[in-house]
Amino acid sequence: YRSNLLFLMAYSPDRQSQATYRHEAMQWEQMSLPESARKAARQQTFVVPSLQDRPLRLGILSAEVGQHAVAHFLKSWLPWLDRSRISLYLYPTRSYADDKSQAFAALADVWCPVEDWDDEAATRRIRADRIDVLIETSGHTAHNRLGIIARRAAPVQCHYIGYFASTGLSEMDYFLADGTLIPNCLDHQFVERIWRLPRPWLAYTPLEEAPEPAWRPALDGKICLGSFNNLIKVRETCLEIWARLLLALPEAWLLLKDGRTLDETSRRRIRHALTSRGVSDERIVFAERAATWREHMSQYDRVDIALDTVPLNSGTTAFDALWMGVPLITLAGDHMAGRMGAAIVAGIGKPDWITQDEDDYVTRVVTLARDVVGRTRMRAVQREWMRASLLCDGADLADTLTDVFEQMLRQRTNSLNRAPP
Repeated sequence: YRSNLLFLMAYSPDRQSQATYRHEAMQWEQMSLPESARKAARQQTFVVPSLQDRPLRLGILSAEVGQHAVAHFLKSWLPWLDRSRISLYLYPTRSYADDKSQAFAALADVWCPVEDWDDEAATRRIRADRIDVLIETSGHTAHNRLGIIARRAAPVQCHYIGYFASTGLSEMDYFLADGTLIPNCLDHQFVERIWRLPRPWLAYTPLEEAPEPAWRPALDGKICLGSFNNLIKVRETCLEIWARLLLALPEAWLLLKDGRTLDETSRRRIRHALTSRGVSDERIVFAERAATWREHMSQYDRVDIALDTVPLNSGTTAFDALWMGVPLITLAGDHMAGRMGAAIVAGIGKPDWITQDEDDYVTRVVTLARDVVGRTRMRAVQREWMRASLLCDGADLADTLTDVFEQMLRQRTNSLNRAPP
């Protein structure tokens, strides 16, 4: 239950929750583990043989190795690992009966589901496998097994990809990010040490099966501003900015697409927020559910400019929009969940799409909307930009992460001296 509370707090990043979230997250261990287990974790030692004549043993503890967005970002780099340097151990915490799960199992040197094991048993198994670096991908989301991390299953333990705030665990050594996603000024929000990659913190597997972009500017000069994000992210702050945009661009209309657009309560909430600020109702359009994934992706051809949500940014939808050639304007926030859009567009080499405040956001969208010639030229090449960027280079990410894991292990075994003399 406390993980649910922490997830909701992280998903509601107002200033009050930001100030209290870290403290509340640190209470998870006290409420979830007895003192004896916490003491044993602090005292746990490991004998770590030199990597000179063996590959590093990488463990991934994940609830997402199946049909899940996180799986897409794991699959972008795992196949590229140099198996002379890495042995891969996967510990699924949730079962998926799908082809994607089977593909992950085929990648692993060891595939060991721990869904039916308690935390003590799973911890013992991971220790017995002599894992060097254990990556946890779930944070305080569904089916997480943070109790294994809290019991110290490996000499190096690190969170990556799946959560957007500190786990609060004293035994979580590192949190992988990059300098745009979590700049130095946000270190105080995390219990973990932030390890910043010298490149975008993740990679996107190009969706080659997606339809080719077919956008054309509207002949009547209309501008479609679109968001295909979860409507839970479309909140008052976001709608206030979007209302300003629509008033500044009389030729613009707003297209929203999400499974929740069929929910009349959500529609009423959004319509009221916009119309009460002077936006006419006919300029607000809710797209119907697409029959197929390809049809869904083709809907991006209707969008002239994608609007990132505030204060919680786009995730997978940002990548999808960019892949379909849509420019994305984002506002860099003061917490990790509000900086994902900035990290993504920086990764394709478009830092000019990152804005710093609401006025800047409005100005940038208006300027871009009226540059029809520039947008037309850009959309013809954006997918190729993206394909050639580090954001789509899983091989480079695999090499970078391998170097990082080796550095982490050296630091934890040498500097912190967890191994016995």
